[in-house]
Amino acid sequence: MSKGPGKIQRAIVALFEAEPHSRLTVPQIAARAYPGETIGKSETEAVRRSLQGIAPQIGLTRCRIARPDGQGWHHVYGRAA
Repeated sequence: MSKGPGKIQRAIVALFEAEPHSRLTVPQIAARAYPGETIGKSETEAVRRSLQGIAPQIGLTRCRIARPDGQGWHHVYGRAA
């Protein structure tokens, strides 16, 4: 049983409290949640899993936008306007 939000979830909450109007991708959130560390697949997956649990609780929505190179999509998290 969980004893509350974990380290990454707390970092995500703090990030969106400090920048409430920002729209960020999972790798961008991971870079801020893991300052000074190399961001790899394990870090981005940990952030993605944390977002699944905490995003609805803090009012974040996820939308899908096309990548600038036209090769796929990004998921962007932010608060609804």
